[in-house]
Amino acid sequence: DSLMAAHEIYPGFMREIAAMRLLDPEIREIIDEADRTDMENMRQLIRSIQGTIRVRDADAAAYIVYRSVEVVIHETQTTFAEKKQKETILDELTDMIFRYLYEVEGNGTRSDI
Repeated sequence: DSLMAAHEIYPGFMREIAAMRLLDPEIREIIDEADRTDMENMRQLIRSIQGTIRVRDADAAAYIVYRSVEVVIHETQTTFAEKKQKETILDELTDMIFRYLYEVEGNGTRSDI
């Protein structure tokens, strides 16, 4: 929720940053460094719970989770105007990541989780 909220403060700002990243090598390096830091944080988080999750490769899991969240959050901000739509997408993303990381009993419906 907080990541989605952070992207809602200035809706056009993320588009401007994306354009600046493509045009300015210094901006690209700053953004890439932040991206590497975020990815390392995700890697450490996944490793810290590795004994309790079903995935075996923490690095691959960190990449999949981080990139999935990043892309869905960015695309949701530019594609969906209504708050309810954004909440639904975020709920489904959370469910997808949970199912990816953890074993789910039964038929995997929300009532099983």
